[in-house]
Amino acid sequence: MKLNLKTSSILIIIGFCINIVNVSARRLTHKEQEIASSLNELTRLNSEYLSKINASVKIEELPLSKYLSLLVLKNGCAPFKQTLEKIEMADESFPDQSHGLVEKLSICKRSTNGLKEFDVFAKVEEDMDLLSDE
Repeated sequence: MKLNLKTSSILIIIGFCINIVNVSARRLTHKEQEIASSLNELTRLNSEYLSKINASVKIEELPLSKYLSLLVLKNGCAPFKQTLEKIEMADESFPDQSHGLVEKLSICKRSTNGLKEFDVFAKVEEDMDLLSDE
């Protein structure tokens, strides 16, 4: 298979870029790895709870307060994921982020628990009761 000069040049540049990224990216420290190990399970649980919520009600039909609450809970693990990605893209001089990861993991766990306990009908039923009383 013949490659023309332009294709060969592009492949060499892509290979060089991949090599630079692999060389400069730092691995997670042991503490960071321990903290990050929870992410897969929390992501799985979030998906499970969201699918249950989606099965019980159309998200776009929720009252604004419920919709915003769900949006916050749904994205509760985003800072944790973003910090892990930032660490993996950083070079070896990037300091250990264990302390910040612990705080973000705590938020992620609370948002996952919030999704588990999220009751899409609680406020709607209260509002309906108030309307019927008037």
